[in-house]
Amino acid sequence: MIKAGIALTDQCLTRHSLGHGANRDQQDYRHVQHRTQREMANAAVVRDGRAKKRPGLEEQRRIILEAAVELFSARGSRAVSISDICAQANVSRHTYYRCFTDKDELIRLLYQTSVNDHMEAISGAADVDYSDPLWLHRAFEYTIDAILEQHQVAQFLFVESSDPNSHAHTVINEALDKVVLRMQRWCVSHYGQRPSKVFLKSLLMASQWLVQNAIESGMDRKVIAESKQAAEQLYYAAFSTLEK
Repeated sequence: MIKAGIALTDQCLTRHSLGHGANRDQQDYRHVQHRTQREMANAAVVRDGRAKKRPGLEEQRRIILEAAVELFSARGSRAVSISDICAQANVSRHTYYRCFTDKDELIRLLYQTSVNDHMEAISGAADVDYSDPLWLHRAFEYTIDAILEQHQVAQFLFVESSDPNSHAHTVINEALDKVVLRMQRWCVSHYGQRPSKVFLKSLLMASQWLVQNAIESGMDRKVIAESKQAAEQLYYAAFSTLEK
């Protein structure tokens, strides 16, 4: 009787012990399984790039602009769609439209940053003086060097603007007209007369040709130096005719 009771107790203890062991095993298994799933999820995040910090808006704009310039230079802007630009930049259309409203805005920004910003900085400078050879020298040294730093963009825009139906033509002419107005105001205050729009715009277009010629030379140092000198001489001679 006592032996039977002991045997029964031993069986109960064994079942209880086994039960606890099973529970621990199940808990350990669930813990390992959860950790493995978490590690696999983290690995997947790293693989598909979602763990990386998404580029900011300015960085995305830069990537898209670079892709657009490469395509425009090879095929012209009319032959390039927004889908083409997105594929080249490896971005979605949603990302593109976060950065630009359309293709025209992109072209406008290209001209503004590669050419027009530099022309406006000179024409709007506090010490602007088109009659001073030293000022003209400094102005063209800065402007031409700055434009040539982005010569691929400038070349595309200059070539494409020769088509009067292109957006580049519209953008460049609007920008030149603004610079002409600044030049006219300066002439009125300095010479007491307002040169015609055609007179001043022809100077700007001639300067543009000199820059384009330097680019087409393969950025030859001698040609760049000659272009700067020619621009200085052209402006000095033109404004000398306006002396009081």
